[in-house]
Amino acid sequence: MSAIWGVVDKNQAVLTETVERMQQSMQEFKIDRYESIIRDNIYFACGHQYITPESGTDVSPIYDEDSKIWFTADCYLYNRAELIDEILGADKLVGREILEPLGDAMLSYKAYECFGERFVEKLKGTFSIVIYREAEKDVLMYADHLARRYLAYHNDESAVCFASVYQPILALLDNNVRINREWLCTAYSDCTADTVKLPRVTIYENVFQVEPGHYVKINIATNRIENICYYNPTKKIKSLPKMSDDEYKELFIDTFSKTVESMLRSAGETGIMLSGGLDSSAVAAFAAIKLAKADKKLYSYTSVPAGDFQYENTKFFIENETDMVLEH
Repeated sequence: MSAIWGVVDKNQAVLTETVERMQQSMQEFKIDRYESIIRDNIYFACGHQYITPESGTDVSPIYDEDSKIWFTADCYLYNRAELIDEILGADKLVGREILEPLGDAMLSYKAYECFGERFVEKLKGTFSIVIYREAEKDVLMYADHLARRYLAYHNDESAVCFASVYQPILALLDNNVRINREWLCTAYSDCTADTVKLPRVTIYENVFQVEPGHYVKINIATNRIENICYYNPTKKIKSLPKMSDDEYKELFIDTFSKTVESMLRSAGETGIMLSGGLDSSAVAAFAAIKLAKADKKLYSYTSVPAGDFQYENTKFFIENETDMVLEH
């Protein structure tokens, strides 16, 4: 997993000042390795974090000299084995021994080579991915199915810039950034935690986000912008076959177990945000069992009120879950 940022300038070579500003803005984060590629009017960068066994040798960004494709990715794949099988089925020239050691970014690029623009339909995980195709002169920006890996961008007459955190974009725009009052008012219009009421809009004016299950295509020659949906679960609803209660139970437990296990590829230790509720408790129970088989522990973190916290809604809310967590 990592962070990505970059610029495609529409008029001139990328300035050294632009590169320095954007990279400097990332210094506050814990980054294990910085990688970047700068050629003429394009700058792609990635700040790698070593989380999975493959992430230490992962490659991002990528520039393919033959196809003139730029690629950078911040991703954590859940379906590596399934994806490798799909790539092997589509590309007979590549072997499993080549694909299996690849990091998630490189494996995603192989999927793009095999399946083209809609390759994300083959991916399962959390990711933000940006591609620039020199021949087509278009920038492709992808968010995962639920946009858990954030991807923001700014587009004007001079350049397209992107980042999976705001800082590089704000550093580049400098004093030209203004708070989006419409977003702010809408976000505070009710008491829920939902701030995604205006599609693609963010708290900053003229800075947008890629929606969940979508990718944005911007042609830098014509400035044509397309917002393309690649994932809509409501259009692919399938009824389960009629089964017994025990069979439904077995299917649920098997699915839940595989889902939890897919998150346990850490090269180090594994932690969980644990509350007293059923959701995180169930995940913790399954994860702890899986980790124990590898002689590992699950480390939990819980947010609790400060000592001087004033309890006002105890009849309606559980404001301190400490006792419930300790019971685990």
